[in-house]
Amino acid sequence: MIGYHYTSYDDWLQIKKDGLVPYLIYKPELQKYFPNQAIMGIWVWKQRFHGAPHAGSVLHQVAFKATPHVVLLSVDYSPNDILKYQWPETKEWGEVNLTHDGNIEQWIYHTGKEESVIVTKRISPSHIKLLKEYDIVELLK
Repeated sequence: MIGYHYTSYDDWLQIKKDGLVPYLIYKPELQKYFPNQAIMGIWVWKQRFHGAPHAGSVLHQVAFKATPHVVLLSVDYSPNDILKYQWPETKEWGEVNLTHDGNIEQWIYHTGKEESVIVTKRISPSHIKLLKEYDIVELLK
C-alpha cells in the first residue's frame, strides 16, 4: 500500500539511512481504542493532500518540528503492519483508521475526511521516496 508522511528535512536525512522507525504516538484519536496509552508506530496518511489540507500539514510540521524545512514522503507499507484493534462486542480484529480535524489555532485545514493509519513496523529506506521538499523561508523570499 502507498501512503504519505510529512516530516522535517533533518529527519529525512536520517530516514534515508535507517528508514521510518516507529515512535511514540499519543493522540486523542487513539484514546477510544487504547485509553490512556501511547502507541509505537508511524503516522501514515492514506491519501495525498492538496490545497488547504496539504498546506496545513506542511505548516503543522514547520511548527511542530520547529524548522522551516519540511518534506513529503511516499511510503510503501504492508497492510499486515497496520495497527489493529479487537472490537469488544464482536471480538473481531480490524484496522485502526484515524481521522481528525487538523488545525493551527483557529484555522481548520482538514475536517475529518482524511484517513490515516498507524504502521507498527519499520519501513525500510527502499520503500520510501521523497516526493517534495519545502523550505518556507526560501518560498517566501
